[in-house]
Amino acid sequence: MKKVLPKNNKFNTKILTMDLETIIINNIHTPYLLSWFDGLKTRSYFIYNLDLDNLENNILNMIKNAITDICTRKYKNYRIYLHNFSKFGGYFLLK
Repeated sequence: MKKVLPKNNKFNTKILTMDLETIIINNIHTPYLLSWFDGLKTRSYFIYNLDLDNLENNILNMIKNAITDICTRKYKNYRIYLHNFSKFGGYFLLK
């Protein structure tokens, strides 16, 4: 017999997860991919051309595009979980 738990109306399921991947270029961790998932859809932002002359602008544009996409009315009151944000990923997003 399967036990049915009572519904908890206070549990917030509005969660968005985000992760940042890097590659080592000249002994420096360099972001090239930022992805997020809202429970239904996934969005990924890539830097295909790791041209060193425009790399910083490409990284900023990648982050700006992701943040712009999640700063919409649809995601109001969502909690965002950023993988390894306190140690590694946060450095790139806060910079």
